[in-house]
Amino acid sequence: MKTGIFVFVLSLASLLSANETFDTKCSTCHGLKGEKEITGKIGHTRALASIDKEELVTLMTGYKDGTIHEGEGQHGLGKIMRGQLRPLSSADIEDLALHILSLNNKAAKK
Repeated sequence: MKTGIFVFVLSLASLLSANETFDTKCSTCHGLKGEKEITGKIGHTRALASIDKEELVTLMTGYKDGTIHEGEGQHGLGKIMRGQLRPLSSADIEDLALHILSLNNKAAKK
């Protein structure tokens, strides 16, 4: 029983952390539910709400590690995104992707 409670508390802490991360790092530009599209110097991004979990994780990881940046065919916002994502672990990025999906009830459909 204690193990189950511990896992529940950890899961709840992860969800709260992802919510706080989204609210403080993402929602200003991407909207409260990830609904805003963004136009950068080079290109245009889709709303986060329209992207599935696997692609969200791939994009956020790419911004974090610098493989998505200012180059041709990229979105033009790499430096900003890298600064936002650099402090996050891989687990944080996974939790954040799930949180983004939950904002529009897409997590239940996956």
